Amino acid sequence: MEVPFGDINNINFVNEIKGQLKMDVIIWIDILGWVGSLLLIMAYVLVSYQRLKATNPRYQWMNFIGSIFLMINTAYYGAFPSTFVNVIWACIAVAALYRIIQGKFNT
Repeated sequence: MEVPFGDINNINFVNEIKGQLKMDVIIWIDILGWVGSLLLIMAYVLVSYQRLKATNPRYQWMNFIGSIFLMINTAYYGAFPSTFVNVIWACIAVAALYRIIQGKFNT
């Protein structure tokens, strides 16, 4: 039995699989974006209402993880100015975490 590699139905099947995989990736990219946004907003609210201090590692981890998630989302969609902001945001969080670990912040 010959497999019809040139058959249009096989091409459509492969394109359907590729399209489904792309949709799965897009869904995960969107989820990362929403979770990242929520983490940054929660961190800001917690510091603004004095539930956390900026020297608290939890605050810095929320900023770091949120910015990494948003970095992935914005880079995927080609929003490079936002990606740049999130790279800087993540770097600031890493530097702050380093200072906290080294005991260079007054807590």
